[in-house]
Amino acid sequence: MTLPFGLIGIPELKFYYIIENFNSTIDNFSLLQSTEREAVTFLLYHQEVNNSLINKIDIITTCMLIGMKKEEVDLFLIASLKKGVEGKTNIALNTKAPLFIDRNNNIGMQYVLQNNLYSTQHLL
Repeated sequence: MTLPFGLIGIPELKFYYIIENFNSTIDNFSLLQSTEREAVTFLLYHQEVNNSLINKIDIITTCMLIGMKKEEVDLFLIASLKKGVEGKTNIALNTKAPLFIDRNNNIGMQYVLQNNLYSTQHLL
C-alpha cells in the first residue's frame, strides 16, 4: 500500500502493508508495517464508517476532501499502549488523525481532523 504523504512525523516512508489477525486473542487490531524500514510498525484499530469514536459527517467530509469514496474506505486509528494505574496497560487511540485507506486502489492517507472533538490519546 502506498501512503503518498507518509505518516505524520515520518513523511519519507511511503510504502506499507497491513498484517491482519496477527493475534487471535484480540479483535479489530492489525499491524501497519513499513516496507522501507523494518523497525517501523504501528498498531492499528479498525473502525467502520459508522462508529462511536468519530462522527460520520467528519468521515464523509474527509473522504470528499481527499478524493476517496466512503464505500471503498477502510478506516484505522493508530493505537499505542500506555502504562496506567497499578501497572495496568491501557490502549490509547489517535482519533484526531485517522488513517483512510482506499481498498480498491491500495492507497492511503492520514488526515488530521480539524475540530476539537478528537484526541491523540483517546482511551479505549
